[in-house]
Amino acid sequence: MVKRADVNRYRAALDTVSNLAKKDLADAYALMAEWPMGQRRDALADVFSALCDQYGNLAGSAAIEFYELVREQSAAPPGFRSVLAENVPDEQARKAYEYAARHFDDGNPEKVIASLNGRLQRFVEYTARETVHVNAARDKARTYWARVPSGGECCAWCFMLASRGWVYATERSAGGVGNEFHNDDRCMIVPSFENSPELAGYDPDAMFAKYQKARDEVQEDGIRPDDKAITSRLRDMFPEDFKDGNEIPSILQDPAQGWPADLKPVNGRTWRHILKRHLSGGTAIDTFAEDMTPYDIAKVIRDTVSNPDYTKPHPEYPETVLNFLREFDGVTVSVGTKLGGDGTRKVLTAFPPSEGGGII
Repeated sequence: MVKRADVNRYRAALDTVSNLAKKDLADAYALMAEWPMGQRRDALADVFSALCDQYGNLAGSAAIEFYELVREQSAAPPGFRSVLAENVPDEQARKAYEYAARHFDDGNPEKVIASLNGRLQRFVEYTARETVHVNAARDKARTYWARVPSGGECCAWCFMLASRGWVYATERSAGGVGNEFHNDDRCMIVPSFENSPELAGYDPDAMFAKYQKARDEVQEDGIRPDDKAITSRLRDMFPEDFKDGNEIPSILQDPAQGWPADLKPVNGRTWRHILKRHLSGGTAIDTFAEDMTPYDIAKVIRDTVSNPDYTKPHPEYPETVLNFLREFDGVTVSVGTKLGGDGTRKVLTAFPPSEGGGII
């Protein structure tokens, strides 16, 4: 079994290397403060490229130590010698630099370093991840590996990839080194030499169950279940699990997630009002059932305005205020909308009206 303490120490080592690289980048830029802008831009490109190599080698060395430690603690046969993988291609590093350096051109040179820092971390740790990949593929011992979040909250994209669990070393689906890691990504590629790999705090089965729920929801909506659609739905369904969880569910805003294109996206103020007033325990008389989550409420709002059983105008403002009503399992839901001066409707509120109600 891979030890969580060893993984944490490895993560700390990578953080140290990445932070040192960022410090060197900032220090080098500070020395160029009085240089002409064009000279500063060209020189910083060389510095960035050199730091990717210099600190990539250090990160790769940390990966070798980690790989060999995990291997020594297993039943894998001795005699294997780890190798350092190649650093990120210089062309890729310089292309990323040019994207960040656009801030020189738009008059915001102070943003260059901030933009480069995430890329520098990704490219430095590229070597570490690739080193684990390369050695796992070379090793004659039966080796597995997994993409493991660093702990705490991760983004939905990393969660989706990490939910794939432990895969055999010749498969590269856990990371797709260089392609499926983003700036400031702290996920690690962790090897294992056990037949049934385990790591405390990493439960790919539970993660996959959430992934599958999101995928099922997307499919039930008749939407193609690609990675973008599924991760968006993960952020809707489990917003507190992710650092990029959706405050307002995408199904209330995005036509690609089923929101009617002729309605304005629900804004934050309206969504917070609905939850404060009509979530179970809310301040209004008419509240949704106790077992309904915010995502459940978002679904019935979207489905009501997309396919209402009937509509009902406000008696005093029939030309502008229109209520959409639909029954779900014997409970009617009303979504109040208002026509704006630009000719589009926006949602004002949503609730299950008491008997005799049903309009705003």
